Amino acid sequence: MRGIDVAVMFRTLGGMYVSDDESEPEFAAAMARGFNDWASDFCKTDPARFKGTGIVAQHNAAEAAREARRAVEELGMVGIAMLPMPIAGKHVHDQEFDVLWAELEGLNVPACFHGTSGGLSKDYISARLAGHPAFRTLSHASTFALELMLAAGSMILGGVLHRFPRLRVAFLEGNCSWLP
Repeated sequence: MRGIDVAVMFRTLGGMYVSDDESEPEFAAAMARGFNDWASDFCKTDPARFKGTGIVAQHNAAEAAREARRAVEELGMVGIAMLPMPIAGKHVHDQEFDVLWAELEGLNVPACFHGTSGGLSKDYISARLAGHPAFRTLSHASTFALELMLAAGSMILGGVLHRFPRLRVAFLEGNCSWLP
């Protein structure tokens, strides 16, 4: 039989809500935990064919590492979906995040960078497009690709991949067509 054998689910609104710079770190972490619990329950409807990726709030790297471990070991997530832009002024190459990269490397699951069409971070490129009559079109055509390029540069030139050579990283939906 031809078809989709296994599907991996990525977050939508859950990622948007944890991108708010102004959220208290504890609140953002609680939202991530709630989303991960829901996603795990959703994937349990057919666990052989449906896999999930967890999310982490990037406001506190140590808490993000704890939630990544819980999402993988307790909830069965196969990766951690992260936002490419700075959250609360923190970049993914900041050494504060080394605790998260070490955790993901040890868990042998990828950090999956994926944008969101409604990011709340002030540093998100789409914030510059707010109010434009073609906001949605411009946002999808430019924001995803540019933010992923910046995140890739941050991970490579910021030394993360040098410090964690076994870390698996994916940069997803970098402006490829929705059709496939």
